[in-house]
Amino acid sequence: MQSLPSRLAALYLPLLLACDSRIETADASSGADSTSTSTGTSMAGPCSTEDGYRICGGPNHCDNQGSKDRPCACLVQWPEHDDLGLCTADIQDYLGQFFACADGTVTIDYGLCIPWSLGMLLCDNGAADVVHDPDGGAFGCAPLPAPSDCPTAVDAPLCGDACGPCDQGEICTGRSTRHPYSMCLDDGTNRCGVQSPGCPSQGVCMVYIVDPPSQDYADRLGLCVPEALCNAAAAGLPGDGVEVPMSPSVKCLPRP
Repeated sequence: MQSLPSRLAALYLPLLLACDSRIETADASSGADSTSTSTGTSMAGPCSTEDGYRICGGPNHCDNQGSKDRPCACLVQWPEHDDLGLCTADIQDYLGQFFACADGTVTIDYGLCIPWSLGMLLCDNGAADVVHDPDGGAFGCAPLPAPSDCPTAVDAPLCGDACGPCDQGEICTGRSTRHPYSMCLDDGTNRCGVQSPGCPSQGVCMVYIVDPPSQDYADRLGLCVPEALCNAAAAGLPGDGVEVPMSPSVKCLPRP
């Protein structure tokens, strides 16, 4: 059975294409500006990533239509960045995922998950300010951290790369610039926040501690987790200490 995020994704895109006047779906390609330049952090050209994700508009005048065989379905998200947008046809599997973001993704718009490489492409196009790490911290416009070892003295269930995958029915989430290890949480984990800390059952709202300018954003991206897991993460989840000492790495909000 599909998870709720997957079913939302399947419903969200057709509604978006049908109802949002900002989306363009013409067959002909308008082409990108041949004089465009890129910082190269996305490891591809100025308008697409190596793994096939595209943007539209923006300072590099990226194609907002696509081809007949591969339309873009451009959704202009950031008019302040030269009408920069996303080719929603490339990210159908991500639309509607407003729960915990899977390992290897970043966030925009308070919880919408997109691939890490697409976040780097937005950086290439001068829009680093609209991208956040999955923990809510400022996006560093750098490759996904890839630790070569997995700490053994941590009670929190770490995952990703050296730590391995999660069990079926769980999602690996949280790896970021400041927190180089993800944790295994139940798939479909509810969101919470400083302003709405209530969680079902015996759960508590876990919020990551990030760079001070981004903490307000992170405070809205809390996750409902078992109290024991939150306490374990607060006691020992590794943080690399960028800009602010990571001790502890998360905070467990009291139940209302």
